[in-house]
Amino acid sequence: MLEPSCRAYAIIILTLSVLIGASALADSAEEPAAGASINGKPSMLVALTFDDGPSVYTDAILDILEENGVRATFCVLGRRVVMYPDKVRRAAAMGCEVIGHSWDHTMLVNLTNEEMTRQIMDTHRAIALATGVEPPMIYRAPGGTISPRLLALSGELGFTLLHWTVGSNDFALRDAKKIYKAVYYNTREGAIILCHDIYGETVKAMRKVIPRLIEQGYRFVTVTELMRAYGDELSPGTVYRGHKDW
Repeated sequence: MLEPSCRAYAIIILTLSVLIGASALADSAEEPAAGASINGKPSMLVALTFDDGPSVYTDAILDILEENGVRATFCVLGRRVVMYPDKVRRAAAMGCEVIGHSWDHTMLVNLTNEEMTRQIMDTHRAIALATGVEPPMIYRAPGGTISPRLLALSGELGFTLLHWTVGSNDFALRDAKKIYKAVYYNTREGAIILCHDIYGETVKAMRKVIPRLIEQGYRFVTVTELMRAYGDELSPGTVYRGHKDW
């Protein structure tokens, strides 16, 4: 874990890189609506999420998203945002959503309230500095591990915690065909799909699964777009697991 002084220095460096090389963000795409028609079929909205980046694989995933005209939500580590600010800026410019996943993937439930606050808020600030926009007040806890104390603190800070509906299990499978099957055969309307953008096999799986799900009538949106489309509430101190009518 970075010491507070080192972390502050890293964020200062990130700020300078934004001032020197930041580009304007692209205009947001049209707001999605649940049930809108795509290729003659009613669209079924889902949110694709990627944890633990940005990484050397992030640009490849962004290329796939761009080729298919879809958006995703990236749950990033603060220390990696400092390492790869250009990848975070590109994701935001494409209309993707970038939210926190802690500073360094420490299990938040094992920390003091002060340490948890630093992990959440330092990452939130790093994202804002890298993208030039304030990220939504949502974050995903490492491992999805949540406790009553973490929920209470998140509520005090104004954050909603993000969970998932469909797990790709890419961290364990490390096989593109198996990752594809885990996502393709378990996705339902309103789902939040959990993947990671730190594995090459996940990139290979996305090249196949995204266009296949689009063919089936699915439309990929960000997590906040999913919430708004289905009228789900974004309440601080609660956990959002996707829109589950199934």
